[in-house]
Amino acid sequence: MNRTLYFWPVLALCLTALAGCIDEYPEGPLVSPLPHAVRVVNTWRWSYALENGLNRTGERADSTIQFTQDRVVKICEAGTANCREGKWELVRKNQKLNLIFGEKAFAYDILLLREFEMWLSLADTAAGQSVDWELRPYKAPE
Repeated sequence: MNRTLYFWPVLALCLTALAGCIDEYPEGPLVSPLPHAVRVVNTWRWSYALENGLNRTGERADSTIQFTQDRVVKICEAGTANCREGKWELVRKNQKLNLIFGEKAFAYDILLLREFEMWLSLADTAAGQSVDWELRPYKAPE
């Protein structure tokens, strides 16, 4: 009898945590069955790009950023074969995403990480750089 008494509140708590209240809380569920690295690996496109206070969404509209399983990141400009290649890694308990290009490393805060959406933010006051990116999976033109 005692087991059933605890079952319903625990079930309600679990469902609430997993549901994420999509309309009220767009950041999604509190718990995801997919590890952070699995959700990062994808070819993404910019749905929003604010860089140093300037809206760069139009300039980045057809550009892609690809994260591979072997921790390679590749940023390709729209309509060209011009790509930058580097490494990526998750740090600080999967709260930051490091992008490393040669000797330079950039630590982006992960604001949101879903299977089909990723928001990144960078505020480097020493370098005078600020970046807010919203990424969605890239779908190649058919």
